[in-house]
Amino acid sequence: MLSSKLAFSKRYLLCCSGLEEETLRLYMCVAKKINRPELSSLVVSLGYDSMKHSKTIKELLKTIEKPEVKIENCEKTLSELWKEIKGFSEEILKMDQISDEEFCQVFKTLAELEDCLSDSYNALLKMKIHQTLANELNKLTPVNPENLMKIFESIIDDKQKHREVLMEIGYYFATKESEKAKVDAPVVKYQNPDAWSKPPVF
Repeated sequence: MLSSKLAFSKRYLLCCSGLEEETLRLYMCVAKKINRPELSSLVVSLGYDSMKHSKTIKELLKTIEKPEVKIENCEKTLSELWKEIKGFSEEILKMDQISDEEFCQVFKTLAELEDCLSDSYNALLKMKIHQTLANELNKLTPVNPENLMKIFESIIDDKQKHREVLMEIGYYFATKESEKAKVDAPVVKYQNPDAWSKPPVF
């Protein structure tokens, strides 16, 4: 029972690490398609956070025998999310450049992705995977499970901050496009509005 629980915990953590690496690739892909240096650099910084999260998980697992993990070996929610991230990366790759009109949807999708990643770590804590990991690491050196919990909580905090930043950018471009639509809308000026209420003269 304990060995199967440990195996599940290791696999779940490795899948989270894989998701973060896939998210890094997505952010780098998006950054290359943005012709706005300030937004491109922001997206790159979010990607580096994902790389940091992946490396953090791998560091925790480096003293434990690690199984090879593939998408199909992950829990259903994680494998589906992994496929969605890869699929979105492929969509971005097909774009010559992300236009102002597309910014809103792209950043909204990235914000939703951060929500899903945050949910994955919340599920991790709910299943007490950090406790299972602490029990295994305690065989080698004393480990406080509360410290492991704080590590994953800090990752969740990062995800929530990412979401807020991405939603703000998406909202900015949505507002911009809305204002542009109002400006571009045709305006009809009637020279003689009274004529609409008068009977026709033959």
